[in-house]
Amino acid sequence: MIPKSSKFLLTLVFSICFYFLLQIRATTTNCSSGVMETTQTTHIFILSGQSNMAGRGGVYNGEWNKLVPPECQPNPRILRFSAESEWVEANVPLHADIDVTKVCGIGPGMIFANNYLPVCAAKTVVGLVPCAIGGTAIAEWEKGEYKMV
Repeated sequence: MIPKSSKFLLTLVFSICFYFLLQIRATTTNCSSGVMETTQTTHIFILSGQSNMAGRGGVYNGEWNKLVPPECQPNPRILRFSAESEWVEANVPLHADIDVTKVCGIGPGMIFANNYLPVCAAKTVVGLVPCAIGGTAIAEWEKGEYKMV
């Protein structure tokens, strides 16, 4: 039997590795030459977890101060998958329409994406899929059916 703390660590490491390996390549046909060429690569990252991932930075007494540090500024190459199932330009707070029972502010998502872009090819787009919910237990994120703890 694996101790609970080791199980959590293994799950975390696996999740991080999975996120970095998940890529979707969008291709279009160059009509003039008839050759299929890659025009854009999208790297998609799932932002799951609890309140820290959902973003509580800048939240004081139940209100977000709306201060956005330079590391969290929007970029047209950073998109987020909204609760309406649409890709839109990412802006903080990323989880405002996901973690709807809490006040969301700054989390690590935009900081990560803005620091990840410079190591990518020029046409790479970063897709963020926010799904963190504050106040959830780690057990609720384990493999299997949703379970209230």
